[in-house]
Amino acid sequence: MYELNDPNQSGLFDYVNIDETPNSVWSFFSGGGLMDLGFKQAGYDVVVANEIDKHASSIHQENMPGVDLITESIHRLSVKDLLHKHGRPEVICGGFPCTPYSKAANMNGTRLHDNNHKNMNNYSKYASLGGDLFLHYVRMVAYTQPKAFVVENVMELTGMRIIMEALKDMPCTRTGEKFGSYYNLTYTKVNTADFGLPQKRERIFVIGVAKNPNGKPPLPESNVQMHHVPGEILEYEPDVAGVTKPLPPYILNRLAGVYRDKPSIKGIGADVVSNTCVAHYHRDQGTTMVDRGDGLITPYSVREYANLQGIPQDWVIPKVNSSYRVIGNGVSVPVANSVARLVRQIA
Repeated sequence: MYELNDPNQSGLFDYVNIDETPNSVWSFFSGGGLMDLGFKQAGYDVVVANEIDKHASSIHQENMPGVDLITESIHRLSVKDLLHKHGRPEVICGGFPCTPYSKAANMNGTRLHDNNHKNMNNYSKYASLGGDLFLHYVRMVAYTQPKAFVVENVMELTGMRIIMEALKDMPCTRTGEKFGSYYNLTYTKVNTADFGLPQKRERIFVIGVAKNPNGKPPLPESNVQMHHVPGEILEYEPDVAGVTKPLPPYILNRLAGVYRDKPSIKGIGADVVSNTCVAHYHRDQGTTMVDRGDGLITPYSVREYANLQGIPQDWVIPKVNSSYRVIGNGVSVPVANSVARLVRQIA
């Protein structure tokens, strides 16, 4: 396992003379490859991806077979080995798991706070909640010194002072100075609904660039108006409970008001915006459902969930419950593409 001060990693500035591989991207916490797809669509070459979840990595491998997909934990990855194999990346991207910072974690009492350093005084507990993963993302950026790095996460990340300061104070050697130079950082809130998809999904993107003569990098802009029609999201004959098989009892009970929370039921009009695609939909498809007309109310199918994230029709996704988790953890593809095009413009 590699620590930030591991002597096997050599010094922070020992790798700056390794040749850069043009257009190359290293992706961490890659999931099913949705952010990677956005960068690929923008003309980048994703050469390294890192994902430990078996189902997510299998989807990634199926759809992006030319990528060096590493399924070991980022804790165990050697920057030195990756650099000697692939050269220096032009861009590093990733969204370390949002669970420790999310609203759900706050409700469950497991959210990592930094105002009073609750849950941070005990490092083993902090690490067990996934709070140390961002440190290894920082390690990758600090040692490889790409032209740019991109972080995607939930909005609550901006309240994590330690993480935001670590990203803000990332040392940058590309200016020719060994000390006192840092990546030019900006962050912005992005909503998937502003990028042509009927899904409310607010996320934070942090973008760091090594050089930018105009000061702060511009923010990613939506150049697409939401103009979907129901047929672009919903399937004509979806393979989903309520259509091809009976609704399970827990969904029937939720619809009947047995549980405290009734489902959020969405219509099929052109102005309807779905709730955020979430990972836990693989456990409970009764939270958000769709009214297909004529009294037919069902969950979204796997393919429809993928459509809400802007995943192309030729992207292979198994029709199993665990695919909902991969989709819900992913980055909306049009958003990733817009961010990638912005990075290409300014880096």
